[in-house]
Amino acid sequence: MAEKYAELELYYDLCNSDGCGEGRFLPNSESEYSVNRFNRAMRTVERYLLKNCDYGLRLGYPRFVRDEDEAKTLIQFSEQNIKGASSLIELVDCMHGEIAFERKIYFESWVKSQQKELLQELKKSGYVPRDEQRERLEMGLAPGETLEDKYWNELVEADIKKLDPNRPWKEALKFF
Repeated sequence: MAEKYAELELYYDLCNSDGCGEGRFLPNSESEYSVNRFNRAMRTVERYLLKNCDYGLRLGYPRFVRDEDEAKTLIQFSEQNIKGASSLIELVDCMHGEIAFERKIYFESWVKSQQKELLQELKKSGYVPRDEQRERLEMGLAPGETLEDKYWNELVEADIKKLDPNRPWKEALKFF
């Protein structure tokens, strides 16, 4: 039976390929070309993740964090405080001059029945995740003071109160 684990999906990103060949990345491939291409792409991504080189990154969707700095902070907290936690960069493909990859935190030996416990540990970091649904609702708040605006704002605020504060965490945390 395969080992159980969890992943917290932080974001999907694109960076310049810097000459990497096009196509999907096959991490289990044993061909010399695939191994060299994979290693070169990983070095390229790691270089773009450095603080002084973030001009070549374009955060895509979905994203749990707002930027790479927040991702690094949450990764560092997890590695120091949660058993089996480690940073993970998962290469997806290289297309049209860009490498697509996912930034995640890998949690070794964590199973679905431990979801509540893992969420409690992650929340100890003090991190408040990006919540796109809440952001969309808040953008709908009317700026005016008319009766219609006040009524509308009451409806929107009621919808905001109904949101589960754990939803962003649960959507980003996957168990395998």
